[in-house]
Amino acid sequence: MEGATDLRTDPILEWYRKHPDLIKPGKLRLAIDFDYTLTAAKADYNLSSLPSPQAGSPETLRSLYSQGWYIIVATARFDSTVFNTDEIKVSHGIVSEFLLLNNIPYDLIWKDQSAGKPHACWYLDDRSLPPFPGWEFANKYLSSYMCEIESIWQAGHPYPFREAVKQFRIQTGGLNMQPDENVFGEIIYAYTRKQALEDGVLVDLTGYKVTREYFKFPVACSSAVWAAIDRAITDQNNCSDIEGILHDIFFMGIMTGKSVTESEKVFAVLIQQDGKQESFDMRLACGPGDEGEPVLTIMFIDED
Repeated sequence: MEGATDLRTDPILEWYRKHPDLIKPGKLRLAIDFDYTLTAAKADYNLSSLPSPQAGSPETLRSLYSQGWYIIVATARFDSTVFNTDEIKVSHGIVSEFLLLNNIPYDLIWKDQSAGKPHACWYLDDRSLPPFPGWEFANKYLSSYMCEIESIWQAGHPYPFREAVKQFRIQTGGLNMQPDENVFGEIIYAYTRKQALEDGVLVDLTGYKVTREYFKFPVACSSAVWAAIDRAITDQNNCSDIEGILHDIFFMGIMTGKSVTESEKVFAVLIQQDGKQESFDMRLACGPGDEGEPVLTIMFIDED
């Protein structure tokens, strides 16, 4: 990595510029060597003692993790051709405890030594050529690298890449810190947007003509918002129809909404309820769907 400061000629970035649709959450992988890269060298360093972190490693990995890098911790400590079963078991405990005590986030601890090194975009290793340049340089370079990825990603998505990665981690059971075997066992329950639509927790609005006139992405609303819409269109004292009410919601969300994040707006809209106009505070949020695609959700301001 040392000296590799010109991102304009980076082959991976060049590939993604030509194929932006291939940027996927979990694909921007960063493999980190454990001994003498994550950890600091000491005279009494041995496999059974808990090492100290190398200066800057915890802070840098927390930053890179939040940016959307998929963090893999790799170590030769788990190589069964070098170490016996008891030594490997001790190392499992040492590595896990080290990461936990130093609040170092990661997505995967690489244990499959028979498969060699894990596939990754970048490797940080004290024995690599060129040698590991240190955490200050690594932080600056990889942060700049991810900024390039974000710019490519946002050309086709209305929300940051890191938000897609966050959703990916939730759906795969890898949110925050997980080893390669989920410490809680197999994932027994994950609630997807598709299931929410099937269960009626969300109501699909994409099929309406007015929706397609306003948005190019799939749109759904919460069941509570749909209930307010349904009350309005079934009110005998109100002549509004579904297309008219959706027009009011969409128009107010786009034209009067206040942005609270890069991908979320809050707004107020008047809907006829029981013969009178009632103001509703709503949120229009854009985020990743089940496959990382852009989707829009309309909900009341106090709904998650």
